[in-house]
Amino acid sequence: MDKIQTVRINSLSYGGQGIGKLENGKVVFVSYALPEETVKIEIIKKKKSFAIGRILEIIEPSEKRIEPLCSAFGKCGGCVWQNIPYEEQAKIKESQVREIISHQIELKEEIFKPIIKAVNPWRYRNKIEFSYGMDKAGQIFLGLFRSNSYKIIDLDDCFLTDDKIKEILKTGRNFAKENNLTVFKMKKNEGLLRSLIVRYGFNTQELMINLVAANSDLPTSHLISGKNKIKEKIDDLTFLISPESFFQSNTNMTEVLLNTILNLIDSDKLENIYDLFCGTGIIGLFIAGKTKKPLIGIESNDSTILDAKENAELNQIGNTHFITGEVEKAILDISGNITANGLIIVDPPRVGLHPKALKVLTELKSATIIYVSCNPTTLARDLAAFVNSGFKIEVIQPIDMFPQTYHIETIVKLT
Repeated sequence: MDKIQTVRINSLSYGGQGIGKLENGKVVFVSYALPEETVKIEIIKKKKSFAIGRILEIIEPSEKRIEPLCSAFGKCGGCVWQNIPYEEQAKIKESQVREIISHQIELKEEIFKPIIKAVNPWRYRNKIEFSYGMDKAGQIFLGLFRSNSYKIIDLDDCFLTDDKIKEILKTGRNFAKENNLTVFKMKKNEGLLRSLIVRYGFNTQELMINLVAANSDLPTSHLISGKNKIKEKIDDLTFLISPESFFQSNTNMTEVLLNTILNLIDSDKLENIYDLFCGTGIIGLFIAGKTKKPLIGIESNDSTILDAKENAELNQIGNTHFITGEVEKAILDISGNITANGLIIVDPPRVGLHPKALKVLTELKSATIIYVSCNPTTLARDLAAFVNSGFKIEVIQPIDMFPQTYHIETIVKLT
């Protein structure tokens, strides 16, 4: 098989790569290639059933191809679709959610709702982690990882983050240079600076800057200045965010997500709320605050549960109980109390529901389940298990919380 080939791109994968076929009929995935393009590629990896190629030349570009905003696009691993107009990105994501789920389950078309597009396709991220690197001349720089690599690209800005973060990026780089600090090298296990993590409250203008160092002489957490948490407002609620907390990265679209969930719930019949993978309590507290119903939240991280409790107190939402534990184990203790008018919210990590948690949930024959997913592939797998157990899918609602990337959030209502 020739290492250099000309390929016609037919579609996009969930993951953002263009999909074509080599001369021998084998499928090839090509990053940054778009449907209806003819590209000359170099095959950089061969697998049994597919190959991976990189673009050498775009022979025939797509009519939809546009110039990316960021000069690091194509090298930086943060974005994959800056070369596609935002309207087209949204259409692709909606189509992929429908296609991936329909491949597992046969569903009526009306169940799939049109994608809710992002409020802002740029400058939307409230958290970013920059990494320190050093060039061959020994100069320190600060940026993001290359695509599929641990190498770091020096950056002056990231167009997914607020303008204010650009200044912090500059300050973080100058601080290291002016103080002659060293950069941590993983292979040698030496050096000091690892990363600079920035969180920004879009609605409060509060900033948190975490300088991560690799030095056993330093305490695990040391407050240099200011407070150890920042606040962010979502709708009429205020949330505390600590360095370790998970918080949705798109503040504006988080409010859209929460109100979309609320609109899927029959508040009049609702008796209680179970928020699995509750994090700092964003979804559960929002629904409990609007419906005035009791809330139980489960999360594996101790410090995150403390944040959830503090958030409940801060917003004066009573009748809440937060449990530290793995969902697949803790759910066994509460499953017997879930009534016909109970609401279960699940927002698992990208791997989807643990088989044990899925088994317990599919055996519940009475409650309503709202499944919030950041991965349509594992979502489709889990939904098939629910349907096979007698659950009915009422609504599938994609929401674009991550423009310029292939990531897509999906809300599903099961009864």
